[in-house]
Amino acid sequence: MPIQKNWTPFNESFIQLIPPGTPGVYEIGNRYKDGVIRTIYIGSSGISLKERLLQHLQPSEPNICIKRYAQFFRFEVTSNPKDRERILLLEFRIINGGKLPLCNQSLP
Repeated sequence: MPIQKNWTPFNESFIQLIPPGTPGVYEIGNRYKDGVIRTIYIGSSGISLKERLLQHLQPSEPNICIKRYAQFFRFEVTSNPKDRERILLLEFRIINGGKLPLCNQSLP
């Protein structure tokens, strides 16, 4: 089951609202031409969601796809972020004919 939270604009102001040191998983989304926000990346942090999401906003972000298309995010706090990330990616692949999200290059 996807993360059950509303999408939030992917910018520093909203990311700063996440408590520091919070582990968990996140989805990054893009609003497509049909107006629907779709997941383009699924990731996790075992230490700090806030810090990991802020890294994605940096000019040094290596994932060009995220830099180009990230508009929204949502997250879920969990004590087992890597396991939950794998589940989210597997569920995404089942729903989407075996494909990963646009900006994920491989399974963790």
